Amino acid sequence: MRIKFTQSELLKTIQTIQGVISTRTTLPILSYFLLTVKPGNISFFSTDLEVGIKCNILGEILEEGVIALPGKRVLELIREFPKGEIEISTEKNITTIKCSKTRVRINTLPPDDYPTFPEIVGQKISIKGSLLKSMIQKTLLAVSREESRYTLTGVYLLLKGDSIEMVGTDGRRLALVEETIGGEPVKQKRDCILPMKICNELLRVITDDELTLTLGEKQANFIQKDLSLTSRLIEGEFPDYNKVIPKTFQQKLMINRQELIGAVTRAYVLTKEKGSSVKFDVQKDSIIVSSKVAEVGESSEQIPIKHGEKEIQIAFDPEYTIDVLKVIDSEEVFLGLNSTKEAALFRPMDNEKFVYVLMPMEM
Repeated sequence: MRIKFTQSELLKTIQTIQGVISTRTTLPILSYFLLTVKPGNISFFSTDLEVGIKCNILGEILEEGVIALPGKRVLELIREFPKGEIEISTEKNITTIKCSKTRVRINTLPPDDYPTFPEIVGQKISIKGSLLKSMIQKTLLAVSREESRYTLTGVYLLLKGDSIEMVGTDGRRLALVEETIGGEPVKQKRDCILPMKICNELLRVITDDELTLTLGEKQANFIQKDLSLTSRLIEGEFPDYNKVIPKTFQQKLMINRQELIGAVTRAYVLTKEKGSSVKFDVQKDSIIVSSKVAEVGESSEQIPIKHGEKEIQIAFDPEYTIDVLKVIDSEEVFLGLNSTKEAALFRPMDNEKFVYVLMPMEM
């Protein structure tokens, strides 16, 4: 094998595939990436057997071949190389990397044992990368981090007609967002659970441009220009989330988002180390956001609200509350309340397609 790239393009490509390369693995080959050179095509591929990333790159092909290169070491080398042209050549299991006056030789592995990039057949849709990233950001925050609740450790995705739904929940909170697919409606309803890792990788590497999503039986594939990502799907049944979303409310409050997030964040400073709640004391024209920790201190802040009809006191986890307020993109927040022990609902004032359900805490 013998090929040439620019240092900037090579560095960008290796950084893209680096997210799934592991240095802590019982399979040493998985700490490597696969470089494949075929007529008219140069591709880099990395995988941890759960998620795989393949990236095509432009370069000058002088000789074809395939080799497995140590991911972290090559990234560090290329990052420190001067700007300009880089040549990579291999002979047996020795790879030489040259740039200007710099010449490095590293031991590599034969590619025979490297996992292959899977071909996935299934339901296809086209979706804007910007829309997919927005939906992931709004739901990933509610996904469970507890491995014992396996089906809740990913984002549920549902395709039906011309709509796409994504849901995340950990049992204490739930985030749901629904959007319209811009392209052709899907003919058959499909759903799956995307692992947290592929969601984070999508947020990291995809652009705002159009991409193609293919849902297979046990894997999903995302293709955008010269980039392709695959992931195993979480097997199991996602709970019926519609049952926990409140439909009616005794209180329908309108609150300025910036004022509310500021008040909750300041109250959170006192509760952070103790895991205490932040209390919402709802009055007719205002809400008092307060926190009190015996060995630390207390805070209280009053902000105006609209449509407050009766007094109610309710307490929430401040971190969970801040999470949703950060991803709501409207000036006003809708807060639906029923009682101190029933789930509350947050959403943008002008958008009912994104809802965030939060269970209250004991006061």
